[in-house]
Amino acid sequence: MTTPRLPVRAFWRTDGTYPNRTAAASRARAIRWHPFIIERGLAVRVTATAGRYAVEVGANDSRLLRREG
Repeated sequence: MTTPRLPVRAFWRTDGTYPNRTAAASRARAIRWHPFIIERGLAVRVTATAGRYAVEVGANDSRLLRREG
């Protein structure tokens, strides 16, 4: 029996970078409940980049990541 693969997000947009993982995780929790994220079904992740941590928002379609205005 094989493990089912989770869908891979093709496009990611960086929401912000933070000096430590705790701050990045706090921001990720905060934006996870934003109506923009929920309505479009976007994913949120924290990644390590060059000594800092980035909060990224992902989607399978790049049009979903565009902000209006």
